[in-house]
Amino acid sequence: MIKTLTNEKYLPFAAALVSGAEFSVKIATFKAEVSEKPLAVNLSNYIYSVIKKKQDGIDVKFVMQYFYNLRDTPRSNIQFSKLLSRSGIAVRHLCSRCVHAKILIVDDKICIVGSHNLSVRSMSSNVEISVATDDALVVQEMCIFYDHLFDMSKAI
Repeated sequence: MIKTLTNEKYLPFAAALVSGAEFSVKIATFKAEVSEKPLAVNLSNYIYSVIKKKQDGIDVKFVMQYFYNLRDTPRSNIQFSKLLSRSGIAVRHLCSRCVHAKILIVDDKICIVGSHNLSVRSMSSNVEISVATDDALVVQEMCIFYDHLFDMSKAI
């Protein structure tokens, strides 16, 4: 399966994948936020569903853009990383490089790769596109990439 996910298709598809996760959820993004803005309701619900998976015993990992000196760090990432950390989710960042990859891998069986940040603008007004696949070779390569990214990053 290969599926193209444009703006309005991304979040429902990603939410369904996370909802069905049985043992792991791996996410990488440049920007992430939870907001009370009307446009952010679906995004916030998605983020809280990821947190709920962690509470249910699913292994959840997150790599995101975050520099302690705040250079090149979206301000929303600071609060977002605190929310995830308080929820017991392993949140990491690269010390010397920008995390620009946008990845979701569920159960090491299906992945989404593309341009969607976990932000209100990305979900509501930007032109974004991502691709989902369950092709075993592609997913395996994405898992290797993600696991390497996670292993070489530091806890926030």
